[in-house]
Amino acid sequence: MYADILTRSVTYAFLLSRVMNAAKSLLAAAFVLGITLSTNVVSASNDSTTSASAADSYMKVDFDRLANFKITPPSFDPNAKPGSEGPSLGTQIPDVIRGLDGHKAVVTGFMLPIKMEGGQVTEFLLMRSQMMCCYGVVPQVNEWILVHMTKGTHQLMDIPVSFSGQLHVKELYENGFLTAIYQLEGEKMLSTKG
Repeated sequence: MYADILTRSVTYAFLLSRVMNAAKSLLAAAFVLGITLSTNVVSASNDSTTSASAADSYMKVDFDRLANFKITPPSFDPNAKPGSEGPSLGTQIPDVIRGLDGHKAVVTGFMLPIKMEGGQVTEFLLMRSQMMCCYGVVPQVNEWILVHMTKGTHQLMDIPVSFSGQLHVKELYENGFLTAIYQLEGEKMLSTKG
């Protein structure tokens, strides 16, 4: 128990130091460029930013945070019945990550469409890296988010794209295989880079 508390304290201290260093770099760059910074947060409204007190504000969640821990998925269960829940990953998913469940979030990654209807992508994987798909490195289960878009969106691959929606952190099994630990009820595509 004490070792777990110590590990978390060291992890939080490390993350805090990274955030502080990034903030110092951002402030220095802003000063050099003459940019005024404000305390705005990413929002899924028509404006790209709104004040932090706005009810529709979304937290920015990135893969550096989501994939910052090792996961050993359970073995395939050939006796699993369709639709049944598989075993819990328990403490493999840190409490701070499980705490993101149910929050409105904005996540940026690379789209890998898996279901289309009427020319629109309705389900896709939002990947940490574009090298983690048909070729390249086999991704870990915490390096993608399964996104469901009720209205669908256009297909956009090979460039980073941001989506807003409600994030869920829960093991998802299909036919005995762990298929995802992150799901996003996608609302809309916000921006692209590239």
